Amino acid sequence: MKIELDRVQNEIRALPNLHEFLYQNIFNIYVEGDNHYSYNILKKIKIPKNIPENMVTYIHVRGSMTWTQISFLEYGTIDLWWLICAASGIINPVHNPEPGTILRVISPKTVRVILDEIERQTKNQ
Repeated sequence: MKIELDRVQNEIRALPNLHEFLYQNIFNIYVEGDNHYSYNILKKIKIPKNIPENMVTYIHVRGSMTWTQISFLEYGTIDLWWLICAASGIINPVHNPEPGTILRVISPKTVRVILDEIERQTKNQ
């Protein structure tokens, strides 16, 4: 029987710590038996449309680019691809953005504020 632990991976000593930018950090962990862990992947992140304009920027996708490439160009890490998708209202990141697409991106100086808020919300759900 699976039991939801109401904790994320970094709060469970038996599991390795994840880097703070990884998408997996928003999911609570289930445990089955003594040591079989899995994620509750039903949770999703929604970035409000009414974020102040000084906290976002807009980028124009030129040519064929992956979400991780865009993340690296904007933030210096491939790990925040999911934040770009959430801020842009992308619900299926399996498909890369079409050339010419304009993406709404959390500005690099605002990422810490947004990540802290997401963490706060995931702890209160």
